[in-house]
Amino acid sequence: MIFLEGPIQTGKSTLIRELLGEHLRECGGFTSQRLIRESGETCGFRIGPASTTPLTAPVAGFRPGPAPSIDDGYAGDGTPVAPAPEYLLASPDGGIYSGVFKYFDPMGNVHKTQEVFDILGVHYLTSSRNKPLILLDELGGSELLCEPFRRALYDVLSSGVPCLGVLKLADNARRMQRSYGFDDAQKAGQAASGSPVGAPAETPPGDAPAPVPGPSIVDRNLELRSRILEDFGGQVLYYERTPSGNSSGETQVRDTVTDLIRSVFG
Repeated sequence: MIFLEGPIQTGKSTLIRELLGEHLRECGGFTSQRLIRESGETCGFRIGPASTTPLTAPVAGFRPGPAPSIDDGYAGDGTPVAPAPEYLLASPDGGIYSGVFKYFDPMGNVHKTQEVFDILGVHYLTSSRNKPLILLDELGGSELLCEPFRRALYDVLSSGVPCLGVLKLADNARRMQRSYGFDDAQKAGQAASGSPVGAPAETPPGDAPAPVPGPSIVDRNLELRSRILEDFGGQVLYYERTPSGNSSGETQVRDTVTDLIRSVFG
């Protein structure tokens, strides 16, 4: 089990795909795809099957659509998931991108559909058990706040099936938490008290205990990192592509990942 970490857009996912080559189509798991407007700006992210989803895709339009559905609105582990509108983005050729979990509209607003992970994400994980290698690209962000997804993820990581992926740096998880409105502890506490998100937390009546804040994205990121290293015996390797592409650190990471792929596919 190997995960690469490093700054955003420094070649981690590209390296994995380069080394997998034709074996990519044999992999299970999922890929987070960056969606790009004609201007070159990132306008969102979606998840798709690791074996067939490119790292980026062009977007021509946007419209809200129905809730994502796998197995009639149930997560892959049978947990009911409350329906929520999914954001559907149009491709230049008239197709539709589903599985969008984050969308930045032209006004600068951020739209999030976490249910995508509880439904599609769980589906991609649970359907990967018979694959020779599971690609998880990437982990360590807001998907870890989704309980059905997190359970399915830990089941996969403990299954013994070789895993390869990208892990978000804790600093990047912290930046996501601040920038995209994931004030997790406040939301969890207010959800427990019945207060709407964004409203001041109410003082519990009498001697009733105050709601206990839930784990944040950063908490879950650090928990995952710890479990990969300590519970599952995996490796987390730092990778950052340099102009020359042949630094000692890059070569070591390349060799380590290559060894894992050869051990799986021969």
